[in-house]
Amino acid sequence: CAAGTLAAVTDESAEAVLFHIQMDDFRVAEAAWGPDGLVVLLHGVDKSPRADQTSIALLRPDEREAALLVPPALGSGGPRYTIASALSSDGRRASPLIADLESRLLLFDAEGKGGLLPGEVFPDTERWENLAAGAKGRAIVFASGGVTRRIVATDTLGSAYRTLSTVSGPVRWLHFSPDGAWVFYAHEIGKLVVSLKAMTTDENTEGERTLIEGKIRLMDDSIFQDGSAVVAANLTNADSRLVLVNNAAEPTQTDLGQGSAIALAPDQESFACIADDYLGKPQVWLARLDAPAERRQLTYLGEGVDSLCGVSPDGRWVFASVGENSRPGVVFRRTDKTNET
Repeated sequence: CAAGTLAAVTDESAEAVLFHIQMDDFRVAEAAWGPDGLVVLLHGVDKSPRADQTSIALLRPDEREAALLVPPALGSGGPRYTIASALSSDGRRASPLIADLESRLLLFDAEGKGGLLPGEVFPDTERWENLAAGAKGRAIVFASGGVTRRIVATDTLGSAYRTLSTVSGPVRWLHFSPDGAWVFYAHEIGKLVVSLKAMTTDENTEGERTLIEGKIRLMDDSIFQDGSAVVAANLTNADSRLVLVNNAAEPTQTDLGQGSAIALAPDQESFACIADDYLGKPQVWLARLDAPAERRQLTYLGEGVDSLCGVSPDGRWVFASVGENSRPGVVFRRTDKTNET
């Protein structure tokens, strides 16, 4: 689909581009950068005719173009798609991994190939819940459903697998560190409360460790290159805070100020975040980790932005999800422009 049919694209300013995706009763649930643009996962809005449906689109802010990669199924039910960011063997951003959790079919891996994953990984009594892809040996990690969740790793499609951990609650977030040495995951331990854990992918080293617990929100780009720390939003209290948590046996936290979402920039020295402006509307901001109080506001939308944000692999674009009248959207803001409007 061309941008004209899938999305209405408007220039909010000289530096900001807004994609209004023409799909009623959907919302932007997840997003992952690839070499060609931002891949967004669209979920049907609860209690709407699209409630059980998912779809995937590609947005290209430089070209002002949008394309539908995976259309929603006709009628209720159908595939239950998910996406995971992926890296090539040399550490560069690859096309995101796309899978149907319902049929346990991997549509595309990091090299653009598809196929069924090893059937013995998940017996028919289990269902996929989440997945992540890493650069190291094209490793892939899955979380299964059921009463007890298993987090399972395999190095390549169709190869042997091993269980890294078992947890009792749903897995809400699952990612490799960019160097492939660590797996981070968050699992639900109570209503809206998750426990963020880290574990090595090397079977000969220590097991998993708990980094932080609470109403934690994590973005796709939350982990430092070497897995030494992670940034997150802690929504436990009314004054939600952004924190940097080091990956250590006794983790410590560094407060980065107020906000509801945070994502690292590729330089690992700055971050994008969502925080309220002086009118109380959530907007996108940019700041350095060593000076978090000196934020630069990037968006000035009348109703603010939604809950997802991130920075492009080249550091030139920051994005945030938006939602107006049950119609999804994404705003992109250039970081290499200084004019404020």
